[in-house]
Amino acid sequence: MTDHDNKQLGRSVAGVVTLAIVLLLPVVYVLSLGPMCWLAGKGYLSWDSPVFAIYYPLGLLCEHNKVVNDTMESYLYLWQ
Repeated sequence: MTDHDNKQLGRSVAGVVTLAIVLLLPVVYVLSLGPMCWLAGKGYLSWDSPVFAIYYPLGLLCEHNKVVNDTMESYLYLWQ
């Protein structure tokens, strides 16, 4: 394998990793609300904790979209 081939392979791997992060990060963000609510429900975390501020955009989306709201309610029900 030449040096040029190694650089191409490195770029390909970096591209795949970047794409995976870009696609998975929003999924992890949404799904992380369940464990956070579970922690708050068990008393390990306060409901008025500033940590919940990162979920403000998700709350706005739920307020303005019934399908998203219903889906999130069903998902969070699993964490009770």
